[in-house]
Amino acid sequence: MYGYGRLLQLAALMDYSFNRRLSERAFSFVMTSRENTTARYFFCRNGRLRSTVQPGPTDFKLIWRDNRTGGRVMLDMLRGKSRALYNAVVNGDLQLEGDARTIGWYMETNGRLERVFRAQKESRDRGAQVNQTEPE
Repeated sequence: MYGYGRLLQLAALMDYSFNRRLSERAFSFVMTSRENTTARYFFCRNGRLRSTVQPGPTDFKLIWRDNRTGGRVMLDMLRGKSRALYNAVVNGDLQLEGDARTIGWYMETNGRLERVFRAQKESRDRGAQVNQTEPE
């Protein structure tokens, strides 16, 4: 869960449009599992994200089926897999609770997060292909 906050921060550094998106509104959420063994609170104000284990007011909750599933889906997002978070909701691996408007905005923002890393992966893959086809 801590890594997810770092992932958001990294994406904001890598992509100016993602950084602007985070600056559009203040939001806060808690990420936990149904096991309720761990919880991480995320707060974003003026595009600056911070994460803590200390409880605070939240706009919505992301509740994973279990910690392992949450970790797998987050790795899929990092790998640039399209719609990883949406698929987790559809498959019952993730439950969302709270303010519907903020959740909708967050899901769209998270979709942009996936595109940031997918674009980076595609760029690396193209670079590798060019290097393989260049004559020596």
